[in-house]
Amino acid sequence: MNKVRFHQEVPNEDIVSKEIKPTPITYKKLAQECNSLSDVLDTFSKAPTFPSSNYFSAMWTIAKRMSEDQKRFEKQLMFNHPAFNQLCEHMLREVKFLHYDQLLFSLHAMVKLGIPQNTLLIQTLLRVIQERINECDEKCLSVLSNIIEAMEPCKNVQVLRAGLRLLVDQQVWKIERVFTLQTVMKCIGKDAPHALKRKLEMKALRELDKFSVLNSQRMFEVLAAMNHHSAVLLNECSKTFIDNIHGCPFKILINILQSCKDLRYFNIDLYKGIADYVTTTFDMWKFKQMKALRELDKFSVLNSQRMFEVLAAMNHHSAVLLNECSKTFIDNIHGCPFKILINILQSCKDLRYFNIDLYKGIADYVTTTFDMWKFKQVLFLLILFEDLCFRPVDLMDLFMKKVEEEPESLTVKNIVSILHVYSSLNHFYKCQNKEEFLEVMASALTGCLHNISSENLLHAVYSFGLMNYFPLAPVNQLLQKDIVTELLTSGDIERNVYKLHVLDTCLKLDDTPYQRAVGLSLPQPPLTPPYPNAKVAEVLSSLLGGEGVAVLCVPRSAYCLDLSHPRGSLAMKMRHLNVMGFHVILVNNWEMKKQEREDAITFLKNKIYSVEALPTADVNLQSTY
Repeated sequence: MNKVRFHQEVPNEDIVSKEIKPTPITYKKLAQECNSLSDVLDTFSKAPTFPSSNYFSAMWTIAKRMSEDQKRFEKQLMFNHPAFNQLCEHMLREVKFLHYDQLLFSLHAMVKLGIPQNTLLIQTLLRVIQERINECDEKCLSVLSNIIEAMEPCKNVQVLRAGLRLLVDQQVWKIERVFTLQTVMKCIGKDAPHALKRKLEMKALRELDKFSVLNSQRMFEVLAAMNHHSAVLLNECSKTFIDNIHGCPFKILINILQSCKDLRYFNIDLYKGIADYVTTTFDMWKFKQMKALRELDKFSVLNSQRMFEVLAAMNHHSAVLLNECSKTFIDNIHGCPFKILINILQSCKDLRYFNIDLYKGIADYVTTTFDMWKFKQVLFLLILFEDLCFRPVDLMDLFMKKVEEEPESLTVKNIVSILHVYSSLNHFYKCQNKEEFLEVMASALTGCLHNISSENLLHAVYSFGLMNYFPLAPVNQLLQKDIVTELLTSGDIERNVYKLHVLDTCLKLDDTPYQRAVGLSLPQPPLTPPYPNAKVAEVLSSLLGGEGVAVLCVPRSAYCLDLSHPRGSLAMKMRHLNVMGFHVILVNNWEMKKQEREDAITFLKNKIYSVEALPTADVNLQSTY
């Protein structure tokens, strides 16, 4: 892209008129005669004709016929083609002579072809389109709306959107096609004036008798896009949709339900109609899944990426599909946008799909390309990894250094999230270089004490406690009588009580200069059964009698995903039991469930009397928490 130059001065009209060729070629003819984007550029380089907009429209028409992989490859060839710069220069010189619809179709094609939005060519087109917006007819209105919706926010796009709103306000009653009306409604934005939204709503109500089934389906998404709850429109469209639901694609069902959620529109008849339809056609959905499995060899990289989101939307966990798509995705991860990474991890979370190779592939990719990601992006990924119980060691180490180097980038929200991730995943287990990081985090938290909420302060200090670190100023503020009282009477009281109990225990047992526990008497947290695993309790009673051994029977969730690294809460319990003089042994409850009594005795004997579990090793273990 560095080769694309858009700084040439625009010459006068005489020069342009001399360069304009007398025999133009239509973009439709170009699209028929050419098989690739490079073919179009070759045609242009041999005999450029006016208008240059036809070449961009032809390239986009051809690109639409291609698969995603082929499209990506062709776009790269287009940018590297020697005639591409020349075409852009011609387009710049012709801007003032083009018809308004030619300007719009050109810009639409350029945006879809991926020409960077910050180039002089794109920005010039945006300004000229804004200046001549009064030339916009109904057809142009639809194209302009699609362009604005497809572009990233910037000053010229915002100005153009504002101009579109003014134009729509003037011309709304002249719009004849329902499709154009819906396109405009979807584009004007959630922050559009309420009066304009109401005017568009009234226009849509007037056109209800013209609504096709597709228009009714689309209206849910349109109203959600403009954040406008129109009960009358939604009710009428719901009736039309349910009456014609047979054969409705899965994507439409999901879009409608998501829009209802966004608009807080509750319609039992609509929900029941969708549920009944899916119930009566259940076998069809299973068939579609089997068809997808048979089509795996035809999946493009984009298909594989999308499959995670599709299965999550269906709430259907297909291990075979997910495993195959994971392999394809990891093999082609280079250049993957942040949004795709987040969508895939969020889908894995929703589906409870745990694939260490997939998570490790994503973490390794972000680690090796660390400098190109924003601070917030990496943090968001780490939060999702924590939700998935996955500890990306190298990425967390690298992010830790970033925090130490740029503490000024920390906000209250960031501090609480970072502390939660690192404490929950127990990142400093058997790690000696944590002090500088914890000091930076404590200093940042101390600097925010004047404007931090009581609950956020509790979350942060609780996380510090899990990591056996107790910064004086935050702990002092948290244990103020009015703060503790507020935590015990508002918010998530049960969670607050639990965290205050944990902190109270940490202050009493851990090696800390802070000699003050929670001043107020705390309500008792919900009691857990004294012997959560009866089989383990019975076997231990026969083996140990009264010896000072603490056997923790733990679930998978107490470990990170590899089932070898204890998470923060378990690490803290082990630390405290060691301080109290107990010899700590971990027993995995999923392993015990498979054992008969005699096998369980042998299993626990091996656990208790193994070399790794000898009490002499406890000193080393204790010092690492």
